[in-house]
Amino acid sequence: MRRKRRFRACELIMIARNNWICLAFILVIGCGAPAGPRHTLASPATHSTSIPTGANLGYIWRSSDSTVRAISGVPGSAHIEEPMFAAHKYRNAAASVRSNTILLEDGNGNLWMYRPKQDVQPQELLSGFTQPSQIVFAPSGDPVVVFAQGSNRLIQVTGLSGAPRLSERSLHVPGSLSAAAPSDDGTLLLAYKVQDGSVSIASVGADGSVSSIVSLSGFGGMSFLRGKSDALVADNDKNVLYLLHLDGANFALRSIASAKDGLSKPSAVAASFDNRWAAVINENGGRLIRIDISGKSQAQSVQCICVSTELTPLAGEGVFQLNSGDSSPVWLADLAANQPKLFFIPFSFAQPSGTKEK
Repeated sequence: MRRKRRFRACELIMIARNNWICLAFILVIGCGAPAGPRHTLASPATHSTSIPTGANLGYIWRSSDSTVRAISGVPGSAHIEEPMFAAHKYRNAAASVRSNTILLEDGNGNLWMYRPKQDVQPQELLSGFTQPSQIVFAPSGDPVVVFAQGSNRLIQVTGLSGAPRLSERSLHVPGSLSAAAPSDDGTLLLAYKVQDGSVSIASVGADGSVSSIVSLSGFGGMSFLRGKSDALVADNDKNVLYLLHLDGANFALRSIASAKDGLSKPSAVAASFDNRWAAVINENGGRLIRIDISGKSQAQSVQCICVSTELTPLAGEGVFQLNSGDSSPVWLADLAANQPKLFFIPFSFAQPSGTKEK
C-alpha cells in the first residue's frame, strides 16, 4: 500500500513594527491522530471516486491535471487529499461545501453532479455545452447556475440535496454576458458588457424578464449575502463597493466602501456566511480588504504573498480560498477572527517516479 503524505497548514503572522515587516511562519503540529484509510468506490462506468477523510473544509479544482481534491481539517491544520476522480476526465468543476455538491463538466460538454455523502458515482444532468462554462453556487450551496461567457443560455439547478431540478433560460440582454450570481431564493443577478465598454448589472425575474439596475465603469465582482435579497457589487474603475437590496421590481443601492477604505481595482467580492463581513480582493497589489457590512467598524486589510484571484467560500463563518488550486501553496483567509488571518497549505503535487517538482 502506498504511504499517504500529509502536509500541515501553516499560519502566516504579519507583524508591522517600526516600519519593518516581520514574517513569522508557524508550522502547526499536534493535529491529532492520522485519518483512517481512504475508501474508494469504483463504478461500472469509468467514473471512480475517492471519498475525503476527516473534517471537510472544502474542495479545490486543479486545472493543470483536471482534478478535484478535498481540503480536510480546519484553518491552521489542514491538508489536501488525493484526487477524487481520475485526472483529465473533466475540463471544469466547482463545488459548494454548504450543499456538499460538486458539479463537473466533461470534454464533451456534459454536466455531471456528485454529492460525496450520498452518491456512489457522478450522475449526468444534461449535455450540450460547446465551450467551458462557469459554475456559480448560491451562498448556501443551492441553487447553482451554469453558463458560458458570451452565451445567452443559462441553466439553473435546484433541489441539490434530493432530486435535482433543471431549468433553462434564454437570456435576452443587450450585451455580452460576463457573470451571473444566484441568491438562496433563486433571484439572479447578471453582469453584461455593453457597446460603450461599461458593464450593466441586471436582475432576472421568474418569467425570465431582465431589469437593468445599475451601470458600472468596470466590473469588480458580485455576490449575494446568505439568505437575503442583498448583494455585494463592486465597481472596478471607480473603486466602490455597493450593497444592493432587491425587493421585487424595486431596488436600493448604497456605497459601503471606497478607495479610502483601501479599494484599488477590486476584482472579486464575497460575503462571510454570517453576513457580517464583505471581502474584497484588489487587483492592484493583491491585498484582501475586510469590510464591516453594518459600517460599525473600520475596514481592515492583509497582504497575501500569493497571487490572489478568487474568494471561494469554504466551511466556517468567513473562510475563503484566495488563489488557484494549481498554486503551491494554496492560501486561505479567515475573516471571522478579530483580525483577518491568512493560512497556507503546503502542497507538493504528486510527480512521476524518478522526477522532481520544479
